[in-house]
Amino acid sequence: FQALLPDIQALTKDICPHVRGALARGVLKLGAALGKKVYEGPVMGLVQDLLKDEAAEVRLELVTSFSEAGLDTAGVATLLPAVSGLYEDKQWRVRQAMLSFTPRIARDLGERMFMSTVGPACLKMTTDNVCAVRQSAGHVLRSLCEVLGPEWSREHVFKHIAKLAEHKSYLNRIAAL
Repeated sequence: FQALLPDIQALTKDICPHVRGALARGVLKLGAALGKKVYEGPVMGLVQDLLKDEAAEVRLELVTSFSEAGLDTAGVATLLPAVSGLYEDKQWRVRQAMLSFTPRIARDLGERMFMSTVGPACLKMTTDNVCAVRQSAGHVLRSLCEVLGPEWSREHVFKHIAKLAEHKSYLNRIAAL
């Protein structure tokens, strides 16, 4: 792997976003196959470079590969600081794709770690400017209630829905439904 690393790193700078997207699709699988030491080192550097890519399709490919990468709990925890900013990505498809990975994050990290990292961003996405993201956030909240349990649901989701129901924007009131 070390012999190939310079060539792989060069691909993160390729002028064609399709090439960078293909790299984004495979980099997490490669890291998972090579083990924790490689994953937390060079592969995480590649992931961080791809997360900053100006092409939304590259970031989207990376996010959609999360569920296919076969990451264990430690892998998810390692990845979390790098990807948490994608909940506020300027491209709505990237935000929506991050939502699909959210129940896995909650299941692997537990309530406390989830709420101290990405939980608030996930709740906030119920008020996103894009309808598809708001709808996905609502579906994910249902999954999160199953994963994190009734106590978490009462403490976080029900309170959040009550606030949405009284919001001045009708779009947010609809999201509460």
